[in-house]
Amino acid sequence: MAEADAVDLDAAIALWQFETDRLNGLAAKGAAVLAADAIVATGIATQVSSSGLAALLCVASLIYLVSAVGGVFIVQQPQARIVVQPEHILNGTAAQEMISAYIANTSEGIAAQNLVYVGIRDTMVSLFLFIAALAVNIAN
Repeated sequence: MAEADAVDLDAAIALWQFETDRLNGLAAKGAAVLAADAIVATGIATQVSSSGLAALLCVASLIYLVSAVGGVFIVQQPQARIVVQPEHILNGTAAQEMISAYIANTSEGIAAQNLVYVGIRDTMVSLFLFIAALAVNIAN
């Protein structure tokens, strides 16, 4: 019990809550990226009769779109997280367990952050390539 008392419970709660909120926020951003991807995919679908440079731009746009969806899809999948259990609260080790959970979930958080970033970036590249294909088709 003396070891549990050495950990600042308020600081442990703040740290654990920050990481939990961050992971939940990344999942929410991932869902928003998937919605944007659906819109871009709809735009690409309108250009299926493209030829030449416009067709090449559409294919490149589609490749980036698949990359974006793939990365964000991984983030949206249910993943195991280390959490605080009721017995940790009852036996007085909740603060230590919150810090352990934060440490254990850090690599998952970094991976999710990277995948969401790639999803956002690839969605933007896909959108720009689609707009370029649309411009080529309009110019022809």
